Amino acid sequence: MSLVGMNRFCCYITVMLAAAGAAFASEATTDWKDEANARIVRLHQREVRVRVVDEQGDPAAGISVGIRQIRQAFPFGSAMSRALLRNERYAEFFKAHFNWAVFGNESKWYSNERFQGRDDYRDADAMLAWCEANDIPVRGHCIFWEPEKWQPRWVSRLSGEQLRQAVEHRLASAVTHFRGRFVHWDVDNEMLHGTFFKDGLGESIWPWMFTRAHELDPEVKLFVNEFNILSVDQVFKQVQTDEYVASIRRLLDHGAPIHGVGIQGHLWHEDILANPGVLKERLDKIAALELPIWITEFDVADDDETSCADKLELVYRTAYSHPAVKGIMMWVFWAGDSWRGPNAGLADRDWTLNEAGKRYEALMEEWSTEMSGTTDTDGLLSFRGFHGDYAATVTRTDGAEANASFSIEEGQEPQEIKIQLQSTSAAESATPSQPTTPSTVHADAPTLPFATPLQWKSTDVLIKPVSDETHNIVSVKDPTIVRYNNKWHVYATTANTRGNWSMVYLSFADWADAAHAKPYYIDNNPNLRGYHCAPQVFYFRPHKKWYLIYQSQHPQYSTTDDISKPETWTKPENFFDAKPASAPRLWIDYWMICDDTHAYLFFTGDNGRVYRSRTRIEDFPKGMSDPEVVIEGPRNDVFEGSMTYKIKGTGTYLTLVEAIAPARYYRAWTSDRLDGEWTPLPDANTWQKPFAGINNITFAEGVTPWTRDISHGELIRDGYDETLTIDPNNLQLLYQGRDPAVNTRYSLLPYRLGLLSLDQATR
Repeated sequence: MSLVGMNRFCCYITVMLAAAGAAFASEATTDWKDEANARIVRLHQREVRVRVVDEQGDPAAGISVGIRQIRQAFPFGSAMSRALLRNERYAEFFKAHFNWAVFGNESKWYSNERFQGRDDYRDADAMLAWCEANDIPVRGHCIFWEPEKWQPRWVSRLSGEQLRQAVEHRLASAVTHFRGRFVHWDVDNEMLHGTFFKDGLGESIWPWMFTRAHELDPEVKLFVNEFNILSVDQVFKQVQTDEYVASIRRLLDHGAPIHGVGIQGHLWHEDILANPGVLKERLDKIAALELPIWITEFDVADDDETSCADKLELVYRTAYSHPAVKGIMMWVFWAGDSWRGPNAGLADRDWTLNEAGKRYEALMEEWSTEMSGTTDTDGLLSFRGFHGDYAATVTRTDGAEANASFSIEEGQEPQEIKIQLQSTSAAESATPSQPTTPSTVHADAPTLPFATPLQWKSTDVLIKPVSDETHNIVSVKDPTIVRYNNKWHVYATTANTRGNWSMVYLSFADWADAAHAKPYYIDNNPNLRGYHCAPQVFYFRPHKKWYLIYQSQHPQYSTTDDISKPETWTKPENFFDAKPASAPRLWIDYWMICDDTHAYLFFTGDNGRVYRSRTRIEDFPKGMSDPEVVIEGPRNDVFEGSMTYKIKGTGTYLTLVEAIAPARYYRAWTSDRLDGEWTPLPDANTWQKPFAGINNITFAEGVTPWTRDISHGELIRDGYDETLTIDPNNLQLLYQGRDPAVNTRYSLLPYRLGLLSLDQATR
């Protein structure tokens, strides 16, 4: 072959090889995406059967049903900064794009204790309050940060016993401060890339940090967190995935309670687009630990916008499709607040979406469900939907509409959703200003011995916080009350100046004496030191004992033979051996009531749901069943602080649940049995017409209105036993309220107790 011919042949081979390589790369790209999509369907969708029935419970055929997902169950979150507090556009963008949060700097040690001994959580508390008001769970980042350069200046100069004391104070302060509010904590950030605490206090300090954090808050999930794991970081040549796995195994072997693995996910120079399968391979290595994985700090800042979008999609689609990955957190979402320059995030400084932002929104739309259809002859409409919260609009054949809400939970079997139609007249009576809130049933409410709407009169403040030598109290709230042996006995929650929760006991003969009652702080009882709050007290006749129910965060109880001797309450006992899978992330405000055969534990989850568990009277307090949802609606309408009573002289039970917007108020439901279905009480179930709220109370003559909140309290009982009976002819509500002009973090809000009495003149 001539030289020219040889050159032509080589060129031909080169072109063919290049073409083959391009085809192979295209096929590989298609393969990884198709495989990821198939896993996503298996992991994050479920078959759903919506059953529509008419007023009599019979199948309703030919009914139009529109289904729209309003919240994803999978955590797609982001870091936020205190720009949230001063930039309304920032807050609205965050709320529209993310359902979880983590603070970039505001819960780090150098932000919380710039000067030794002067803890400052103001920014974090304000941001956390916003997240809680918008139902956004928050990861804690971070208790400690291992590299020396990230220590508060005063800490970096410490050693020996002084350093140990500082570490102990930081743990006790931060973990206790955010107890029950942070869902996760990154305990000691980046232990592969620093040794400050290990060098100063020995290697045993690392597992001890995890152990002590777990002691201070048993409910929070403790994480390790590292960079250069998912992809090669800025100044590295290869990832440290294997090294990370080995380091975690060492911590576990030394007893560290680690509940999750954080992988930061900052993308730099590695060309992951050319080898998309490498991300799954690295996640598979971490998954061998059999711990949940979170992508905790994703960002990318390539010069080319399309490259940023492609890498975002690769990371998100790979992570979302991996069975061990339980959440993805972005670290930068806006160019105006970016540590990596203007190319990172989803939006430019003027909030215009960049290519990565458009791709992110497309992925969120792809992984959400919206559909419509018509019920068949059995009243059924079936579809596959992503896990999460949904709104449904049901249109009758006469054109009347009804609304319902439901959630698609994880599970292998098809999930059934029942929607019962209301009568046409009921549907027509709903107005935009008074929407019909979906609940589990729409049966007729039982006849009650009192008429709605109700009108109440309020006293002035009756019980204020009282401090002593060891208790600097700023708030008294969540009261439970019984009348026994000619005295009122009140147990309540207190908060001190550090925002720590505990309980207090007061007794007095008459309301005029309440302000002078000497408090007994329950943490003086050695059995009840630490975090216990939101009490409920009653006498359980079968055991001939008093029971005190409270949250710790999980539900616990103590007993005594004498309610007037708070020093005699026994050590806390658990109702459940372990947290039930059906319980919400944040289960709170536990409430016990009994009928002739069973004891029922009700509670809320700050998630639009009231839950119920039960056990037989002879098994109480053990044997509680898995919780089930019994009342459901929008989060602000079904918030917390539920209480349930038997109405004297009737076969009816009354449940009150606190709502939170525009101010706190009570809504009401009724049922003819504790294990039955609950129906909204007409004219006692909205902001305009509440069971008890600022819109239906007046203050007694001469009393200056002192609160807009009619919040967590208790109806005065006609008796003190486990049946929790109330007299409808003498309705009174001991409640918490506060000065609306005071705006601070929730744990420091200045709650006081007042008394509502049903206004007999309006009956």
